[in-house]
Amino acid sequence: MSLSRRAVLTLPFLMPGPVRVAGPRAVSLDQAVTETMLALGVAPVATTAPALYRRIVMRPVLPPDVVDLGALTEPNLEVMARLRPDLILGVPDGVAEWDRLGGIAPLHPLAIYDGTPGPLRRARAVTIALGALLGREAPAAALLAEAEARIEAAARAVTAFAGQPVLVGGLAGDGRHLWVFGPNSLVDEVLRRLGLVNAWTGETNGWGLLPVGIERLAGRAVTRMIHFDQGGSTRLALQRLSGSAFWNALPFVRAGHVAAIPRRFPSGGPFAAMRLAEAFATHLTGGEVARDG
Repeated sequence: MSLSRRAVLTLPFLMPGPVRVAGPRAVSLDQAVTETMLALGVAPVATTAPALYRRIVMRPVLPPDVVDLGALTEPNLEVMARLRPDLILGVPDGVAEWDRLGGIAPLHPLAIYDGTPGPLRRARAVTIALGALLGREAPAAALLAEAEARIEAAARAVTAFAGQPVLVGGLAGDGRHLWVFGPNSLVDEVLRRLGLVNAWTGETNGWGLLPVGIERLAGRAVTRMIHFDQGGSTRLALQRLSGSAFWNALPFVRAGHVAAIPRRFPSGGPFAAMRLAEAFATHLTGGEVARDG
């Protein structure tokens, strides 16, 4: 069963272009929160590291007039104070001097990733909280319903691959290392929702991600590897790996089951989860990407 464009077009689709709706003016200090706000059709007045968002998150598109507050961990308090926002959204552990921000506007901690399993469950809770804070309850409920429907459609498309251990990550340009997603990651949860098995069960960081040497793949049960295409660094990695006797001896490499897919944000909310699910299903079934919202 392939994930056809016609099948997925029967699902509802949200996300009009992000706008400044009547309601509280919010500052976002977290990329996943920004992504979810935009998926609800609301743009923050300001955010940290907008250039990074546009490079690694990409969608939903961040409007060009969103004010740049500087580094993720050290937002510019003077600029923020001049904007006089109604509320500040973020993750306390990721922002220096979080408590000081309370002198500018009420703080609302919204953590999806805390180093424990279940980021998609927490992402749903964050989406509901954002809907309430921003006066977007109906779009929040619709986003969650759409994400669930699209993940379920992707799972039905890949039933033939159920139980296969899949390694998901990114290749380092040195040809000796890779990033893998394990427990606690959104990638892990999406794989399980699709009926697949995450081949990496070892330790990870709080985001469910870990850099490892390729030698750590020895003896690990992997049917196939899916890696995110990172452009020049991926091409360089594949060129160097082509000359690696160890790499070429790995069973999934010998079987030709290593494939790049278009980059997706692996550490977001429901919007990122449904895009990951569809990207994995499209790769496995050989179908086309039905939607790239």
